[in-house]
Amino acid sequence: MCNDGPYFATADISRCVSLFKKDYIFSQGAMDTDRPQEWQFAGKIQSHSSDIASISFGKSIDENDQVQQRLFSVGKDRKCFEYDVREARFHTQLWVIREFTIEMEAKPTCCIWYPQLDFKEGILLTTNDEYKIKLWNPTTMTARRTCLGPTYGGEITKMKLLDQINGEKYLCYSTEEKVIGLVKLPLDGNPHNTMGLIAHPKEVTDICATVDGKWVFTCGGDDLAVNMWKVDVSPINQAIAMGGKGIEPFVNLIEGGLEGQTYQDMKDFFYYSMIKAQVEDTTKTRKLNQQVPVEQLSNLMRAMGYYPTDHEIKCMEDEVRQCAMSNEGRTTTHVNLDTFVKLFVNHRPVYGIGKNNIEEAFSVLADGRFGEGDSLARDELISMLQSEGEDGGMKMIEIEKALTFLVGEQLVTKAIPEKVTSTEFAETILGFEEVDEAELMAAEQDFQGSQ
Repeated sequence: MCNDGPYFATADISRCVSLFKKDYIFSQGAMDTDRPQEWQFAGKIQSHSSDIASISFGKSIDENDQVQQRLFSVGKDRKCFEYDVREARFHTQLWVIREFTIEMEAKPTCCIWYPQLDFKEGILLTTNDEYKIKLWNPTTMTARRTCLGPTYGGEITKMKLLDQINGEKYLCYSTEEKVIGLVKLPLDGNPHNTMGLIAHPKEVTDICATVDGKWVFTCGGDDLAVNMWKVDVSPINQAIAMGGKGIEPFVNLIEGGLEGQTYQDMKDFFYYSMIKAQVEDTTKTRKLNQQVPVEQLSNLMRAMGYYPTDHEIKCMEDEVRQCAMSNEGRTTTHVNLDTFVKLFVNHRPVYGIGKNNIEEAFSVLADGRFGEGDSLARDELISMLQSEGEDGGMKMIEIEKALTFLVGEQLVTKAIPEKVTSTEFAETILGFEEVDEAELMAAEQDFQGSQ
């Protein structure tokens, strides 16, 4: 439902979005203003190729300084669609204004229009099943910010905006099961800006809030319960105060914290990148400005064991470049160490990549016919690496270069067996080590505890 406009929209299991408008009945070529306004069907479209995860209304100012109602949807096909609300007419199609890809691997779970706080542009907020919260400019179809969301209770599936509480804005969220919570705005990636609690014994089917933002209602499933909650934001403010200022809350999410080896490695790689950005082979005194070009972000992330896709790299670079444009009216081409730490903490996968992910990838490559112990032919694997993925796949020279780094052998026929299983690929080529399941579960619990 559009909060301040005569519209509401629906999404159904057939992947269709429908729009309804409250207006006068159109009769005999004119509006019949003598009769009361009624809800009327305005348009419908089957836009997504997979299940629709969420729909949301938004509003912005158009070129004529008029308030423009906007409608968005995100789906499991990893796409976001914007629909033409203004031109929707009775018995006509709901037209798509634009569409763009918002994920490459994760699947979107929710979307909501982001209130105008630290951005001067219309912003859409999305969440995904990898515990990330992302901000997008849907007009330019570019990323504005990526933040690590709450990791307790599963991914966020629903969000509602709470009205100002003590002059501040908050989002209320629910996960698919058990948990509801609050997120303090504006989103800056600070892990202490969120909280959560167990609201139901199992599924949470829906949430809503009062107009004044002081009360939240949640609806369960099998428990047959509707609960009423009083909003208390003091725990979040206390956690923020105790969590430290500046870069401290972000560094505490890195293994070992400020004195740990991981943070020391980050500083070493960052300073090397500063040197590399200048002339490496020189005896002259260097003048380092404590910044590296934004193009070095991908190398820095990979040096730290996080391997972003080309789409994720572009999102990171857009965030850095456009952040200064939104706040100061200028673009920036460099990042400092603090920015690098924040980007690393908020963008990297929560649990990393394991052998199970390699098995799933092999199953996808084999079109579902891949089972435990099954192998994939080398020629088939190379052919798919060359034809699938971003930018139409990898070139042979890129595959050979990657194999040289991984196993020290450039020739594909020597680096990869004629038949290769997912286990062999993970251990022999990628160098994955076997991790005890109990240790992995303990690491996940430690990470969630730090949240």
